[in-house]
Amino acid sequence: MKSKNKIFLVNFSIVLIIIGLLFSSCSPRRAINPDVTVPYTVTNMATIAPTATPVPLPEITLNQGDYYFTVNGRQSFIFSRNMAGYKPEQYFELLDLTRSGGSQLVRVQLDSMGTGMNNDGEIDEVWARNWEQVFDKAADKGLYVLPVFSGWFDWNGGEGFSTWKDNSFNAANGGPAENPTELLKKDSATQKMWLAWMGKLVKRWEGQKNILAWEIFSEINLITDATEAPSVEFIESAATVMHKNDAIQRPITASLADIGEWSSFYQSEAIDFINIVDMRLTIEYK
Repeated sequence: MKSKNKIFLVNFSIVLIIIGLLFSSCSPRRAINPDVTVPYTVTNMATIAPTATPVPLPEITLNQGDYYFTVNGRQSFIFSRNMAGYKPEQYFELLDLTRSGGSQLVRVQLDSMGTGMNNDGEIDEVWARNWEQVFDKAADKGLYVLPVFSGWFDWNGGEGFSTWKDNSFNAANGGPAENPTELLKKDSATQKMWLAWMGKLVKRWEGQKNILAWEIFSEINLITDATEAPSVEFIESAATVMHKNDAIQRPITASLADIGEWSSFYQSEAIDFINIVDMRLTIEYK
């Protein structure tokens, strides 16, 4: 869809105080039908038990030219939950609460349970299986998910809330990146490795029927020394990789911190819809 007609998705945040994660974060290209079947070669190793009567997924479409998502044949404004946890069990509890609250879509920051990559660029299998348990639990509850592949705190070397020192891409940990900004440098070893890793995950999860869309990056303008042009180019490269690896061709988004002053970012053809986070509900674990 043309950039002038982007759809907005509002996410209400459910945040674990013990975690201390507060995520903020997009026009649709394809209809998403939960009955679409594509090859799915990865063995689902989830260990959670399904509920006695799984809740069916609604049919949600994102049609070119519309200003709203269409849910079961009717355009409507969608509110979702923006969840954060350190382990699957925390997400399971939040999914139960989310379903009780009437939501149909949850946004999950994949790096909240670790970077997800080994130093050689391969997928961390334990991490991936943990997320597959969460996806399956959400599907069992009749909930779609919006996975976010990475966020600013993994790629910001400043003071305060930053996980750069633990990032597997960091050269100090055996990775290729001397500094976080290398992610945005075209054709850098860091960018190539990250895009290849992301593409493998998209291919692995393309058959997960309750993944509604993909979010490439959260708050990209908070990457250390990030500027607009290379950030847009990075998002567009990532979107190309996603399209190559997703048979369903789900919509794609990425986000800025606040609205930001990057006028061309949300107008990129790589971004199909804009999602906005509103902090309303906090859950505290003790």
